Formats: sequence, structure tokens, C-alpha cells
Amino acid sequence: MGAHAFMNAVNLTDISIDAKNLEFLGTDCFIGTKWIEDKYKSSDFLILDNVLIDVNPDAYNGNDNEIIIPDTVVRIANTNAFYDDNMYDGKWAYGKVVVVPEAVKDIDIGALYGLSNATIKFADGVSEIPAHFLEGSSVGDVVIPRGVKAIGDYAFSKCEIGSGIVEIPDTVETIGEYSFRGTYCISELPEGVREIKTEGVSVSFDNDGEFTLPDSVEMLGKEAIGGNVNNITIGGNTSLKTIYVSSLSSASHWVYKGQAYEVFGKSDNNYTSLLKIMETDGIQVIWDKQLKPEW
Repeated sequence: MGAHAFMNAVNLTDISIDAKNLEFLGTDCFIGTKWIEDKYKSSDFLILDNVLIDVNPDAYNGNDNEIIIPDTVVRIANTNAFYDDNMYDGKWAYGKVVVVPEAVKDIDIGALYGLSNATIKFADGVSEIPAHFLEGSSVGDVVIPRGVKAIGDYAFSKCEIGSGIVEIPDTVETIGEYSFRGTYCISELPEGVREIKTEGVSVSFDNDGEFTLPDSVEMLGKEAIGGNVNNITIGGNTSLKTIYVSSLSSASHWVYKGQAYEVFGKSDNNYTSLLKIMETDGIQVIWDKQLKPEW
């Protein structure tokens, strides 16, 4: 449904929407209708079939109230709920805190457009960040609480985060595929992370190219660590069990159990030497790139 579809249809009192199958609503579709005015008399949120469709900007514009999404919401649809044509780029949500409840399991790509200066928080009890949560969005800050165990695929992929850094709590065990691709927002990972999937981590520019893998990590997926990284260190107490060869292309230098390796160097300590040592240590090496082993 396009932008302004029913705008100022003052006599419109009833609309039937198949919310569960709704894919997109343009901005201000229902503004000025009696139907939406009646809806906002009972709630600041337009929720149909547990799908968040819209938020009343007048309820939050000009005050410091947190925008607490009701815990009945299981999906946030791509309906421009946080964007208002009359308040450019969601200015009514400028600098606010938006709290996402545990029940939300599905967030459409682009659903949180308009929150470029807002802080995104998760309610207590959230154990997993949904896939595609902020993919391609722009927000002021992201706060991931302790208790979260998994970050979904593409959750923050190509998301512009104003604070520059996202702190990962020590309860997180799995970072999904492309979770932080292109964000350059991870400065470190805590002990407890066990699995980093394909292009899961994007290292911050604040790290000066250095990154240390937590000893708890058991699996490095395809090109698992990217961003601003030249040197990756794996300690002597590593739990690593599986590594994809393409992960080595993320950084030109690796340190494994105190020994330095130049990935594509001509010295004896290049990637083939490193992988051979890893295999000797019982680590499964998966050749996902067309690299010919030299041993």
C-alpha cells in the first residue's frame, strides 16, 4: 500500500487489513482518518493480529518518554511505523529509547527506519536477537542485555550505528551469518562466544587492526572475522574445533599459540604451515576456498 493511501479520508471509520500477510505500508497511510484517531484513543500503538503497524507520533513528540513496544507484538512490519513525513526522518523519535519486547521474533527489513538517533534496547528476558533486526537501518546506539544467547543472521548487517561500538554480553554463544557485516562496530568479544558464522563479526576502526579471538570460540565460519583487522591472535588455551580456510583471508597476520604466521607470505610460516599445525592439534580444517595445500 503506497504512502498517503487514505490520508485525510476523514469519514473512513473501518479498514480491514490482513496484517499477518502484510508486506509494506507507505508513510502516513491512515493519518487524518477517523479510523486511526479512534484506534489511538485506546493505545499509542496500532497493533493488528500481534503485528505492529504504526505508532502515534503525537504521543512521544516533545517529551522524554521511552517508546516501549507492547509485549503482545510478535512482528514489526515494514510499515514506516517510526517515520513521519511531517517530521522529517522520524524527528519525533529523535534521541529516544525504543524498548523491544521478548515476544518479537520477526522484524521486516526496514521496519525500524526513522530511528537514526534513537537507542535500541531489549526488554528483560530476550534470549535471541531476531534475524534482519536492524539490517540496513541507521540508529544512534544498540544495547544488548545479558541473557541474550544468540544474534540472528543479518541482525545488524550494514547497519549504521552512531555510537560506533556494540558491546556483546558474555551470555552470547552464537553470532549468526552476516550479523555485523559492514558495521565496523565490534572491538572485542567476551569469553562465552562459541560460534562465529559466515562474516559474523566486523572489527571496529578503534582496534588499530588488532583482534583477539576468545578462548571459548569453537567454530570460525567462512570469512568469519572482517572489518578493520590485520592481525588476529588465537591463544594457547583455545577451544577451536573447526575453521574454514577462508577465515584466514580476513587478516594478513595471525598468531596461533604464540607463533606468528604471515598468511600469504613466502616464509615457512604461511597459511599452509598454520593450517597444518591446526590439523595436528585436532582442529577440523574445511577447504571452502580454492587454495591448494602445500603439504
